[in-house]
Amino acid sequence: MTKIPNSKIKQHAGDILKSKTFNSQKKFMQHGNYTTYDHIVSVAERSLRYAEKFHLKVNEKSMVRAALLHDYYLYDWHNCGGPLKCYWHCLRHPHEAAKNAKKEFDMTKRELRMIKRHMFPCTFLPPTSREGLLISMADKACAVHEMRERRKLKKAAKKAAKKA
Repeated sequence: MTKIPNSKIKQHAGDILKSKTFNSQKKFMQHGNYTTYDHIVSVAERSLRYAEKFHLKVNEKSMVRAALLHDYYLYDWHNCGGPLKCYWHCLRHPHEAAKNAKKEFDMTKRELRMIKRHMFPCTFLPPTSREGLLISMADKACAVHEMRERRKLKKAAKKAAKKA
């Protein structure tokens, strides 16, 4: 099931949402049973919710755009060739995402910095803005949620198989 972006996301990032390349992320799996597209829309939504919940003044447009493009690396990271190369993906993909975002969309330096630093603490480069911190936090929270959902599905399938 493909996630439908909310109205704020559509308002701030209509050009991104209409992009054919951006929408190609619907075919790449991210965490568990979630596509990269579903994951990044969830991260954008959660970033907005965090800003509202903590009463933080943020540039919503920049935050949404960076959140939608934080994993814009455009390949299936599951086919990376072993654990060491997958760890390399963890370190490298923020720069690849920023490069792809800059090539296709009109991005500010601040938005690109948010993308490049979203993998803190893995990359050792901390976010330099409230928006970047919220994206980083939302990314981790969404990833954990997605992986927990995957475990629940596996557990249920195993239980059903035992009953059969």
